[in-house]
Amino acid sequence: MDTTMRTYIKTGMQIEQRGITFYKNAKKAAIDPNSKKLLDFLIKEEELHLRMFQGMAKGEKLPRLIERKAPIFSKEDYKKVKKSPHSIKIFFTALEMEEKSIRLYLDASKKAKEKDQKDFLSRLAEWEKGHFRLIKEHQDSLYNAWYWDAMDQPRFNT
Repeated sequence: MDTTMRTYIKTGMQIEQRGITFYKNAKKAAIDPNSKKLLDFLIKEEELHLRMFQGMAKGEKLPRLIERKAPIFSKEDYKKVKKSPHSIKIFFTALEMEEKSIRLYLDASKKAKEKDQKDFLSRLAEWEKGHFRLIKEHQDSLYNAWYWDAMDQPRFNT
């Protein structure tokens, strides 16, 4: 394995570890069940990615990527969410983290010399894109639940 790939693997391990730490801390601060469910899912995903990078660093054979089913959210839970900008802020940060991962893995896949590494990193980037879309959908659902709830408020007479 060349030096460039070792650097990407080390950076990938750092990103995944930061993701695990962030998502665990965010879960403690999350107030609604849907957010907690999503954060649990993301913690498990990041832990899996970290193990994969650790295996790559040891020269182990690259694993087959099998995506897990994303959590199913309850529309009723969205309606019950307390209005807290903190929840929205958590997921802005999560989107930024996932975006950094996507860019890193796509860049690494372009520079990988071995076909199996190139394929693995490309698929991992696609997996992270799935996380990005899932987080964005959740964030939009939180925002929309709050927005439409506010629309149900009585009008002020002028």
